[in-house]
Amino acid sequence: GFGHVNVEAKGYNASPTLDKRLKETDKIQQQLNAMDEISATATRIMGQAMFASASKSVGGSFIAIDPEQEDPEYNLMMKNIIEGEVFESANSRGIVIGSLMAEKLNLKLGKKLVYTTTDINGEIVGDVARVSAIFKTSVDEVDGGLALIPINRMRKTLGYEKDEASMITVIIEDQRHSTEVRDMLRKRLNHDRAEILSWRETQGDLAALITIARSTNYLSQV
Repeated sequence: GFGHVNVEAKGYNASPTLDKRLKETDKIQQQLNAMDEISATATRIMGQAMFASASKSVGGSFIAIDPEQEDPEYNLMMKNIIEGEVFESANSRGIVIGSLMAEKLNLKLGKKLVYTTTDINGEIVGDVARVSAIFKTSVDEVDGGLALIPINRMRKTLGYEKDEASMITVIIEDQRHSTEVRDMLRKRLNHDRAEILSWRETQGDLAALITIARSTNYLSQV
């Protein structure tokens, strides 16, 4: 769900703060979508935020998305919606939250939620949204601390330009070729303000767990 390959703002992977912005995302995404090796792409902003209802607040993370670019097959939260629907556009005031966050904040569909984060200058900023959908992945960390927010609303809140984001996620047909596709994109895109990384680099902990699991499975069968 977080991409087989990512085109990210330079330095974002090492220190994922919202002042790091990938520019010209529209142009880059057009280039990516024209490549036969790529199945899908999505431009996203990712960061930390506080989420509050009238009675309580919790800390967590957000992924700002354009629903027209997202496919539930590649988006874990959208795939596991149990109530409501994803907001209709990138400019909507909707928000999609996990079932545990909804429980903690005593929120139901249509209720208001306030989120606060830091903008490109490090200032505290925020906006008001209404819960448009609730998802349940059965992963407590996700269900209790993650939200989907319309990307253009988040751009306005953060002070981003219309073609700026944290990253473009790239989906390919077979994740085993992610390193090859990463190397190919590094040659073709030639963007001096971007880093192009495979999922093994952006999700190092997951890659390590998979390696350990495979090694354990091999040893148990020899």
